[in-house]
Amino acid sequence: ALAWLLFVDRPLALFIALPVYGFFAGAVDLTMNAVGARIERRLGRPILARLHGCASAGVAVGAVLGGVLAASAAFWTAGAIAIVAVVLAAALIGASIPADPVVAAGAPTVERRGLLSRILVVIGLVIGVSIACESAAMTWSALVLEREAPQWAALAGLGAAFFAACQAALRFNADWLRARVDDRRLIVVSLAVAAVGFVIVAAHAGFAASVLGFAIIGFGTGAVVPCGFALAASRPGVSAAVGLSTAAFFGSFARLPAPLVVGAVADAVSLSGAFALFAGLLALAVTATLVLIPAQGAGR
Repeated sequence: ALAWLLFVDRPLALFIALPVYGFFAGAVDLTMNAVGARIERRLGRPILARLHGCASAGVAVGAVLGGVLAASAAFWTAGAIAIVAVVLAAALIGASIPADPVVAAGAPTVERRGLLSRILVVIGLVIGVSIACESAAMTWSALVLEREAPQWAALAGLGAAFFAACQAALRFNADWLRARVDDRRLIVVSLAVAAVGFVIVAAHAGFAASVLGFAIIGFGTGAVVPCGFALAASRPGVSAAVGLSTAAFFGSFARLPAPLVVGAVADAVSLSGAFALFAGLLALAVTATLVLIPAQGAGR
């Protein structure tokens, strides 16, 4: 799918290749989280957030190397290197991670009602809101800062840089927090911190304040996705794979329309209004987490 996507030369082929690649990329994402959750349970200590931190670092390294290759090498060279890297990663994973245990015949099956569990639906929506906030911060930060201080337009990338750096720093240390605070509570605190960051950005208080706001958003969103997936994977009576896929599916209901909503609100009101809307969504996510997701150790 990656090779097809990299080497298509017609709009129709690209239109077909993108969903195919998205399907397989989504399957890889779910599988990685399921394997990470299984390893975390086997080790008996939190590691999932650190794995997400490694993924974030990999994205950053890939973006930098991709930009360098695109500017200095032939297109087919960059594509070939990307494909070889994916194949090598798959081989390394296959050689280093043991296969899942085979379920014996007659073993109890996963409850079908777990697919529509209220708790998993809410977890998915909360994850989706967090991802939508991450995307908004990355996509719109440069424009926000450029409008805040046109004379410093060359530094408009600082918002995304501070956001990504703070998010990665939090993810690499979130497992230390998870060993001391349960995932639900950490999600609530993280969402509240992210909401504060969006309020600061929406306040239009100046270049430095907005950069600080994006940094706070990075800290706030860093733990939500790994903690949310950890909660989904640990639901009683539901396999980790089913819990993760259900949460990811319902998460798309929050994150997929987000770019359109941001654009519409920014056009009708202002970009500050769009960021204020995200602060409100995060407040709703805090409320939903507190009210609809039971504390760990409580019943379903």
